[in-house]
Amino acid sequence: MAGFRLVIYTGLLLFTAGIARPQPAGEAVKLPEAKQREAMAVFINTSIANLSSKNDRSGKPKTPAQYEIERPMANVVRALFTPDPRHPEEDPRGYKIVLARIKKASVATPSKTVLEIMGELVDWSYNHFYTEFYTAEKKADYAKKNDDEQTEYFRLNIQMFENERAYTRMIKQLSDADAELVKRIQEMYDTAVILSDGRHVLRAKNGDFMVISKDPDDKSEVKLEYQFKAEAQRIYDCKNARGIKNVLEARTACAGSK
Repeated sequence: MAGFRLVIYTGLLLFTAGIARPQPAGEAVKLPEAKQREAMAVFINTSIANLSSKNDRSGKPKTPAQYEIERPMANVVRALFTPDPRHPEEDPRGYKIVLARIKKASVATPSKTVLEIMGELVDWSYNHFYTEFYTAEKKADYAKKNDDEQTEYFRLNIQMFENERAYTRMIKQLSDADAELVKRIQEMYDTAVILSDGRHVLRAKNGDFMVISKDPDDKSEVKLEYQFKAEAQRIYDCKNARGIKNVLEARTACAGSK
């Protein structure tokens, strides 16, 4: 895509100028994290300067169309890799993402360069939070904003996206937990002791029997009445002695046990 080619093109210019070389992930991962960050910072600072400039590297003025593409891309890079003035103590998210991807690529695709990894992140962010996010009208209005304002908008859009992802993950975790709870309750219900009146009971550690429901929303704890305890104990002992798990099978096999 266009953004990806622009970012990688800038990285290749750095390489040919001798400022940096496209280090493979397999090599980069062996360096201390501080060194990896230093290498990224060289690329980031030069990319921001090149992309936000109204002139290309030869000194010729960029076309309006080119500048319109590259200035917001420079501000995407700022949003990802430079400290947020509102939260200067926070580590820029771009570094954390790239460091994690370097580690992953060092195993899966060790020849993939750090510049490619960074380029993919910037390109995806540019397309997601600018190209696909804004209409032509909004882009025109966005172009009127200064660099700090554009960068702040990108930071806000990225934060909203991350919040939505976190919310989706949380909902899935809760749904999975609910499904597991329903499953466990059903298993307990299906392996409990069933009395002649149809109630299902489980034996507690203290020897009492508790009436249970298969409704996961039923939080009641009802102790079985004393007059039914002998029946429950008899079936409980019988089903355990015979190794029967299923509640209905136990009821049939142990109903007449002594």
